[in-house]
Amino acid sequence: MVIKMKIAWPYGRYRTGQREASEKILSALEEGKVIALNAPTGFGKTITVLFPAIQYALDNDLKILYLVRTRNEIEPVLRELFLLVKNTGIDIDFRYSILLGKRRTCYFNLVEGLDMLDHDYEDFAQVCRYMRRKGQCPLKRIEYTFFRKTDEAIQYILAQEACPWYVLTLWSQESDTLVGTYPYLFNPFIRNSFLEEYGVLLDSTIVVVDEAHNLDSILQNADRKLSLRTVGRAINDTETYGNMLPATISEETRRQLNLLVKFMRNNLSDSKLKKIGVEKFIAEVLDNVDLELLEDFSKKMLELKLRLEGLRSRCYICSVYRFLTTVKKMWLEGGDVELFANKNRLELKALVPSMVTYFLNKAYSTIFSSGTLPPREYIIDMYGIEREIEYIEIKGFYRPTQVKYFIGLETTSKYTERSLTNFMRIGFYILKIRSLIDPDYVVLTVYPSYEFMKRVLEVILFLEKKYDFNFTHIVEEKETTLGKVEEAVKKKINVILHGVSGGKLTEGVELKKENGESLIRAIVIAGLPFPEPNDYLEARLEKYSEIYGKEKAWEYLMMIPMAIRVKQAIGRAVRGPEDQALFFILDRRTLSRKILALLSIEKYKKVYLPSKFRRMTLILVEEFKKQLLTP
Repeated sequence: MVIKMKIAWPYGRYRTGQREASEKILSALEEGKVIALNAPTGFGKTITVLFPAIQYALDNDLKILYLVRTRNEIEPVLRELFLLVKNTGIDIDFRYSILLGKRRTCYFNLVEGLDMLDHDYEDFAQVCRYMRRKGQCPLKRIEYTFFRKTDEAIQYILAQEACPWYVLTLWSQESDTLVGTYPYLFNPFIRNSFLEEYGVLLDSTIVVVDEAHNLDSILQNADRKLSLRTVGRAINDTETYGNMLPATISEETRRQLNLLVKFMRNNLSDSKLKKIGVEKFIAEVLDNVDLELLEDFSKKMLELKLRLEGLRSRCYICSVYRFLTTVKKMWLEGGDVELFANKNRLELKALVPSMVTYFLNKAYSTIFSSGTLPPREYIIDMYGIEREIEYIEIKGFYRPTQVKYFIGLETTSKYTERSLTNFMRIGFYILKIRSLIDPDYVVLTVYPSYEFMKRVLEVILFLEKKYDFNFTHIVEEKETTLGKVEEAVKKKINVILHGVSGGKLTEGVELKKENGESLIRAIVIAGLPFPEPNDYLEARLEKYSEIYGKEKAWEYLMMIPMAIRVKQAIGRAVRGPEDQALFFILDRRTLSRKILALLSIEKYKKVYLPSKFRRMTLILVEEFKKQLLTP
C-alpha cells in the first residue's frame, strides 16, 4: 500500500466518541466490510465518516461517492470538506466536487432566465445533448478551485462565462470525492449514464449513504410515473406537428396514445395508490402497442420541437415511450413491481427495496450513516446486503436527564378511531403543553399526515378562541422552506410549529439561540405515524410475508418505519450536550412493550387530560359541530 498523503482532523479536538468511531470505520474498510454508523444528532457524523474514508481512499486509489437525500443536505458536507482541506493545506493532493442536475446548472437557465425547471429530467437531458451537439453551449474548461458551498462554485464558473454543468462534470471526473443526491445511484434510469459519464467504477468506490433511515425516499427513486395530462399533451403534439412527420406513423401513434388514454380513464380513481396490476396493463395496452414505432416517432418529434421551439420545448411522447418501455423491461426481467393508479396518473412501483439497492454489493464498501439507523437485520434484509456489517452504535452521548417522556392515554392516531372527539382531545393536549412551556421557546407538534394535521388545527383554533389562548402557529406546507421557518420563529413568542412526520421540519429544521442552545423545548407526537394503509402497502406486506413471514413483514414495513419517524422528530430538540426537552407521545399504543423498545424509551410518565375537560368533551364536540354548520 502506497501512502499518498495524510489529512488532518479539521477541528481542535474530537467530540466524545468521534475518534473511536473513526478508527472503527477505518478498520472496517481495511477488512472489506459494509459499515453502519448509528450516532445521535450533534455527534458530528459527517466528518466522522469523511475523515477515515478519505484517508483510506487516498491511500488505496479509490473514489468516494457521498449521497444525501436532498440538495440542501449537500451544503453541510461541502463545509466539512472545505474545512478539512483548509486545515490540511490548500496544496493537498485531493479534490472534491458536486453532482447537480443539468436543469439547475444549465447556463441558459441561470444567465438568460429560461424557465425549464419543470421539465422531466430525461426530457431536459435530451435537450442538453442536442444543444451541445449543435455547439450552442459555452463549454469551457475552468481551473479547479476549492469551495465551501454550491452557489460559490456556480458563481465562480458563471463569472468566466462557462456552463456550470459542463465544468462540474469535468471536475467530478477528476475528483476523489463526489457529493450528490440519492437519484444518481438509486434511480435505475439515471445510474448507468451517471457511472459512465463520470467514470465511476463501483468496485473502486466507497459509497456513503447519509440519513440512511430514508428507505422510502430511496425506494421512490425506482418509481415510474405517467399522468393523463402528459398523454393528452402527447396527443396534442401529434395533432399539431403530425403533418410535418410521415403520415402513417403519426396516425398510428395517435391511435396507440388514444388506447392508452382509454385505459387510464377506465382505471384512474380518486383513491391513493389503487392497485391496477401490471399484467392487466400489458394485456390491454402494451400487447397492442408498437414500441419500435413509438421510439422512432419520439426521436423525430424531439428533433422537430427543438428546431421549432428551442430550449423550452418538451417531448411529451418521449415521456410516454419511456414509461411503456420501463414497464415492459421490468416485467420481463421478473422484477417485483406493481402498477397503481394515484389519482390522475399511473405509477409503476418497486415492491422490494433490494431491487433498488442490490448494486451496493458491487461497491468497494458502503457506509450507512444516520441518527436513527434501523437494526442490523433490517439493513441486511431490506437493502439486500450480502457482506459482513460493522454496526457502530454511539450510546451515552447525551445524559438521560436531558430528556423526559410523557405518554397521553386518551388519544390515538389509529385509523378506526379518528373521530372528532379524538381530535378534540389531541388539540387540548397541545394547547395545555404550550401553556406550560416558557414562551421564548418553541413547541414542535408532529402529525401522521397533512390531513390529520388539518383536522386537529381546526379544533385547536376553536379551543384557542373559547379558552382565550393566544399562541403563534407556524404550519408546514408542501412549499415550506426551512429558511422561512427559522426566520419566522425568531420574530415570535409562544410558537407552536405544526409539521408532518417525515416532512421538512422533522427531517431538517434546526432552531438555536445565539448561544447555541436549542429553541425547541417540547415535542408533541400527535399520534404514532404508522404508514398510511393503501394497496401499495398491502402489496408490499404480501410480498414480504412470502419472503420473511407475516410477523417480520409487519415489523419491517409498519413498526420500524413508525419508530424511525418518531425518533427523527424527537431528534429536532436535543441538538447539543446542554439541551433539555420534554417529549409527549399522544397515543396509548406507545405503552406496547414492542413500541417502547423500538423507541428506546425506558422511563416515562402517563399523562391524562384534566377531569373537567374529559367531562366537557362531548359538549365541546357538539358546540364545534354547530360552529361548522353556522354560515
